[in-house]
Amino acid sequence: MLRRRAMMTGLLGGALASLSSRRQARGETGINKRIVIWFTPNGCIEEAWRPTGGETDFQLGEILSPLEVLRDKLIVFGPSTPYGGDIREERGISIHVNAEGPSGGHDGTKLLTGMLPMTVEGNNVAGGISVDQHIASVVGTSDAFRSVALGARAGNPVASDPISWYGAGQPVPVENNPTSAFSSLFAGVGEADADVLRRRARRREVLRSAREEVGRLKPHVGTTDRQRLDLHESALDELDARLTKVFDCTPPDEVGAVPTADWEENWDTYSRLLDTMRAQSDILATALGCGVTRVATYQVGYPAANTRYSTLSHDHWHHAYSHGWEFQGGGPGIVNQEGVVEATPEQCRQAMIDIHKRHAEELAYFASRLAEMPESDGSSVLDNTVIFWCNELSDSVYHTHQNMPFLLLGGAGGHFKTGRYVTYARKSHTDLLVSLCQAMGLPDETFGDPTFCGGPLPNLT
Repeated sequence: MLRRRAMMTGLLGGALASLSSRRQARGETGINKRIVIWFTPNGCIEEAWRPTGGETDFQLGEILSPLEVLRDKLIVFGPSTPYGGDIREERGISIHVNAEGPSGGHDGTKLLTGMLPMTVEGNNVAGGISVDQHIASVVGTSDAFRSVALGARAGNPVASDPISWYGAGQPVPVENNPTSAFSSLFAGVGEADADVLRRRARRREVLRSAREEVGRLKPHVGTTDRQRLDLHESALDELDARLTKVFDCTPPDEVGAVPTADWEENWDTYSRLLDTMRAQSDILATALGCGVTRVATYQVGYPAANTRYSTLSHDHWHHAYSHGWEFQGGGPGIVNQEGVVEATPEQCRQAMIDIHKRHAEELAYFASRLAEMPESDGSSVLDNTVIFWCNELSDSVYHTHQNMPFLLLGGAGGHFKTGRYVTYARKSHTDLLVSLCQAMGLPDETFGDPTFCGGPLPNLT
């Protein structure tokens, strides 16, 4: 009995431990970490965005409420102290790129570079490489695409609109057309990979042998041991199902990504903005799940975006709403040249909430797509991804960079301890960029201008 029990323990423990160690070994199973920079513009309304409550018993604000179904995958950042009347008081994570303190303005060149911009022909351009491209230069060299940049009305790539930069003054072009993105990313994807098929066959053979040994032992043990063997057998069946449930990397149906016959001519209209966002979400999710790339940016609009969300029944520019929800200078709300109030501050405030809540809904959809894609070890693509949702501003009326509305979604293969609302006092956003580098396996201790970087943020892992 003892010899059989030892054999059973050695067989099951050894087989499962072997699979676990393979899963953790870098490059052994082909499971890679992924990072997505998810950008939406024009600041936010802090009290509608910030969670309330404690680190783990937090309640999401109205804007972030669509992410409630993914709360265990979230890290939402907030200030250590509540708003005290001074919008420029540093209470959380702020953008620091100069000695005068947090910068300001819609310029997006500092967001992912942590560097002061340069001026070229009257335009601000990035003063260094962005964090996504820095990561891609290390982890993406063997991928079909070192990085992917998709957007929806993401602006002009020659000015300060881009958020992703190959280096100083070198913007990464954004593909705003889903049809072009589809054609570019999925050429040749979906063909059989002999190495992948061999790995799957080996894993199933190990499990088959373990099952056969359990079957041989069951007639020769007592009731208690037989019940334990039944549990082991069930666990083996579950593991087999996980290992063989491999995500189908057939590209998304191109017809599904094209809502109507005239899509090619009209995809870049405001009436199609939400359709474009959804198509790009589907395309990017599939590209990540299929291993086309490990590094991506998803850019809705651009810094100071004049985008109309007419399908949400808000017909003025997003940028105008972002200034109209508080009284400032020229008049309350949105006022036309004849002095007529076209949108009150209350209407502007509601428009801002509705627009940013729709952004959160799109992020929840995208992340849920990743969560549905299984990896070979039973985890999901989302489990091995970190999504950084960012904005170029905090308060939209005053163009501030103090207390930025940032969050992470996904654990980067267990690197981050998620399901939390984490607060900080006076931290530089470059510390968070370092944390992203380290989550992706890079050894960096600083990023951007080292003068303003204190190393990775504490209390994240």
